[in-house]
Amino acid sequence: MQEILESHTFQTANTDSHSRKIKIQSNDGVSSRITVFPALDERAPTVICMPAMGVSARFYEPLARNFVKKGLNVVTADLRGHGESGIRPGRKRDFGYGDMVVHDWPSIMDQVVKHFPDSPRIILGHSLGGQLSTLYLSEKPEKATGLVLIAAPSLYYRDWPFPRDLRILLMTHTFALIASVLGYHPGRKLHVGGTEARRLIYDWARITRKGKYDMIRKGVDYEKLSRDLEIPVLAISFSDDGFAPKPVADRLCQRMPLAELTRWHLTPGNLGCSSLGHFSWIKKSERLASMIKNWIEAVSST
Repeated sequence: MQEILESHTFQTANTDSHSRKIKIQSNDGVSSRITVFPALDERAPTVICMPAMGVSARFYEPLARNFVKKGLNVVTADLRGHGESGIRPGRKRDFGYGDMVVHDWPSIMDQVVKHFPDSPRIILGHSLGGQLSTLYLSEKPEKATGLVLIAAPSLYYRDWPFPRDLRILLMTHTFALIASVLGYHPGRKLHVGGTEARRLIYDWARITRKGKYDMIRKGVDYEKLSRDLEIPVLAISFSDDGFAPKPVADRLCQRMPLAELTRWHLTPGNLGCSSLGHFSWIKKSERLASMIKNWIEAVSST
């Protein structure tokens, strides 16, 4: 299902370009809207931006515009429960990791294929968006030419250094307890995420404790699928990011031992700015977009 709802024009270095919002519907009936930023050549690679927890797709617009300036098509999408999503978490509206991987990612990718049928597809996942994209491509590797992970850590508490390992474990299980009482996660008040679904927080806590994604789809071994994944992966971490420090970003990559891995650990100086963190990098994304574009072109031409 698709419906073009509105269109906007923005200026790039070479020409005016139009972004347009398109209504989509997942196979479980949840609606949302994606934003398409086409480049001059619709056969150029397409970057699909998948957000971090509690972050709307609008956050990635500066990155999208920088990619378009450099000749790439871009699609931004919201996680279920945020931004343009037609559902909001609450006591009577619950969902988890599996709903997004099994229902939302396929509907988004189907629309990308419809709009850019001759374009190599690169999924770019930030934090939670990167973790979920890894799971999706583990089962459906043919859906993308490559995967870019930005500030995407392993969640397993044993992958974190002491004493942060215990803090992560305590934090996620405290959040799960709060969510069980309230029926949702009040992320704005707790300064972690946004208003999140109870089951999503349960899943987060479970993965932190067990280190396994065994709640996504019954009968599917995502651990084995991740170990067998062979697509090109670019994993980026930042030296001043406390939410995804280098060792735990490395650990997520190690779940994909057969992937064609390119690994960047960047300092603010590498991108000509004073800080990058878990979110501030978006403000200085022009140089990063150039670097990622070069990698995308390399893997798309092989």
